[in-house]
Amino acid sequence: MRIGVYGAGGVGGYFGARLAASGRDVRFVARGAHLAAMRETGLRVSSPKGDVTVLPVQASDDPAELGPVDVVLVAVKTWQLSEVLEGLPPLLEADSVVLPLLNGVEAADELAAVVGKGRVLKGLCRIISMVEAPGHVRHLGAEPSIVLGEWDNERTDRVNRLRDVLAGAGIGARVPDDIDVALWEKFAFVVSVGGVGAVTRAPIGQERSHPATRGMIESAIREIVRVGQASGVAIGEGVVEKSMSFVDTLPAHGSASLQRDLAAGRPSELEAWNGAVVRLGRQVGVETPIHDVIYASLVLQEDRARGERRFDTPGVEIDPFRERYLAQTAERFRWVRDLAEQAIAQTADEDFFRRLDPDANSIALLVKHLAGNHRSRWTDFLTSDGEKPDRNRDAEFEPDEASRDRLMAAWSDGWRILLDAVEALSPDDLDRTVRIRGEPQSVVAAVGRSLTHASYHTGQIVYLAKHFRGSDWDTLSIPRGQSDAYVEAVRARFGG
Repeated sequence: MRIGVYGAGGVGGYFGARLAASGRDVRFVARGAHLAAMRETGLRVSSPKGDVTVLPVQASDDPAELGPVDVVLVAVKTWQLSEVLEGLPPLLEADSVVLPLLNGVEAADELAAVVGKGRVLKGLCRIISMVEAPGHVRHLGAEPSIVLGEWDNERTDRVNRLRDVLAGAGIGARVPDDIDVALWEKFAFVVSVGGVGAVTRAPIGQERSHPATRGMIESAIREIVRVGQASGVAIGEGVVEKSMSFVDTLPAHGSASLQRDLAAGRPSELEAWNGAVVRLGRQVGVETPIHDVIYASLVLQEDRARGERRFDTPGVEIDPFRERYLAQTAERFRWVRDLAEQAIAQTADEDFFRRLDPDANSIALLVKHLAGNHRSRWTDFLTSDGEKPDRNRDAEFEPDEASRDRLMAAWSDGWRILLDAVEALSPDDLDRTVRIRGEPQSVVAAVGRSLTHASYHTGQIVYLAKHFRGSDWDTLSIPRGQSDAYVEAVRARFGG
């Protein structure tokens, strides 16, 4: 059985590694630094159930390089599902199966709308795990298990076979009597605990010990049970007591991913969790007052995390340093751009495309590369990965027939995108996290990385332009022999 794992994070990385270690043909769709580390040193899993390292690893950020496969385990966040929908087709054959392991109760329907209901199973997983470092997944708790089933709960050969493959890898695998009941039972627990935690901003131990917040969790679970029942799911009232009993077994310092993501200013699964309860409740005529309040309390934070809304936190003074940092960063970017353009202006057309040796970059290639980099990194900077799917970085270093005017037009457009994005940043944005090739980075780190990158290549452009211009070069810095005069002029200007 060929198994594709779409998303090699804490969930996909763990289950995929166990399957690969059991001898199965496993292929991971991954990104960024995590992908690079997996390719170089393998995928390592640390777990109370025993550590495992998979090396070599079949992994790529391009599903077309990995497919087709027999089964695809989809193990991403719910808000990343649209990316999966675009990448799935190359992994599938006529009889391939897709098993979603996402939180929520709508993923199977969304997948079926794209690849066909006959290709999709319903499923869920239980595990507490995370990517501790690129190439390293740590299993923290909960017995790792996967629950799966057909839409009509028929015990088909493909369900039984996949269950046996999972079990053979040491993964708890179960086919329940009713897969929808299993999905809604998990949904009721996770969404209620996560939503209340995100609103209270308190750890689970504090939530369950205070009568008000404990009652809020219990009421939230009851609302989901009613929505499920009205939607035709045979979920019983007993899930409320069962869920509350499980709440009491959780680590007192624990929290749900929804709570952690919103607190860190990252996009969360709010729409697929509490938002889905509100939406589904309205569809079946069930009131959901607790989830209405939770969703309404958090949706503005979610919008801000996605870059769809901008506002300062009331009562929190803006740090003057942050405003100065943003203004001075934009100023420094302009200085770097202007320095490169002054050097390019002194370069003849033949020298603009000239390379010092076959493996060297010309000014034209450096211009093309920076233009492509800026467009990719800074388009939708806060809300999309900095390495856009349509970017071909390698082609930026290949000579082509583009004219100097066309290359400089792309250069100007790239810098415009960059400066517009930098100037649109607010002081609060500096606390947010963005991704480049899947690797999470703070906004401050991503901005600094881009400024360093642009400065590095601008230095190369200046060096080449000066080399080609020779004795006719008009210096762009302090002329030789005039350092003292320059220092005196600056001191006189600023009264020093």
